[in-house]
Amino acid sequence: MSFSDVYLLQQIAAALMLTAILSYVIAGRKLKKALLTMLLLALALVHYSIVFSMALLGVRIAFYPLVYAEVFNSFRSLSLDYGQILIIVIIALWRREIALLTKRVLKSFKQVVRERNKSRSS
Repeated sequence: MSFSDVYLLQQIAAALMLTAILSYVIAGRKLKKALLTMLLLALALVHYSIVFSMALLGVRIAFYPLVYAEVFNSFRSLSLDYGQILIIVIIALWRREIALLTKRVLKSFKQVVRERNKSRSS
């Protein structure tokens, strides 16, 4: 692993980011969420590949909420953790579906608990 490999990964990340923005603007309503989700997941994967590559090159990495710190010799750099931010964006994109799924799961759970309580009391 070399710094040129990291630069290649950064170029891929930039292309994915541009593609995600363009797909959001151009894609139809039904295709938009699925396409954007796949692109954002790919971007998060490339982002963490970059961070992992930096760690292999001797840079110490410390993760914090929404940021990470790179420590190299006596230098310290704080950067946005795009992976965490992208996961939040994906959750925001699918919030309605997540809410409906959560309601269904809770409803099923309540039903199981009621049936279990009925069988215990009998």
